[in-house]
Amino acid sequence: MVRDLTAAEKAIIAEMLHGVKEGEEIVNNLDNYKVATLNDGGMGSLRIFKDPEDRTFGEFLSRKIYKDIDGTEVVISIILDRDGVFFELDVWRVDFEPVKHLGDLKFFGDYNEIAFHMS
Repeated sequence: MVRDLTAAEKAIIAEMLHGVKEGEEIVNNLDNYKVATLNDGGMGSLRIFKDPEDRTFGEFLSRKIYKDIDGTEVVISIILDRDGVFFELDVWRVDFEPVKHLGDLKFFGDYNEIAFHMS
């Protein structure tokens, strides 16, 4: 089902892209995006709709880690398509369980800086 972004999703995306120059256009257009929840086991990933729909993964724009309320790490990524257009908000809890809390996030690091140093 296609829908608008929720206020919590908009806040997460804005926080993810804070200080990322390439993300300014995304943040400025959050009210215009239509999304669909992906079948990811309850983690919260979203596909961003845009015509045409035959888009494919291009690159990560931002990747951050936070700890869910039980202490399990969750990686959130903003993904662009091959044309550099907002494609997906990917949410991955490292134990593959559903995310328990997705809102008011306290990111503790950039994924690229700490991914290989996680305990």
